[in-house]
Amino acid sequence: MVHWDCSWGKEDDSNLLKGIYEYGMGNWEQIKMDQELGLYDKILPDGDKKPQVKQLQTRADYLLRNLKKHLDGGGGNKQ
Repeated sequence: MVHWDCSWGKEDDSNLLKGIYEYGMGNWEQIKMDQELGLYDKILPDGDKKPQVKQLQTRADYLLRNLKKHLDGGGGNKQ
């Protein structure tokens, strides 16, 4: 799992992907504000805490690559 300044699990990854689907890649503030996703207190926290934009982009890219591998029949990494 990722090592950020908040707890982050598979459900958070799933909600991040749902948010990307709903609002588009990079619309982190909209994803954060969606109460159904439950990421308000996790993404873009105040100060230098992670995850910020750079970490969210990297995580999203990683998740989407693995999802593509899985859908293409290549399995995928379980991180």
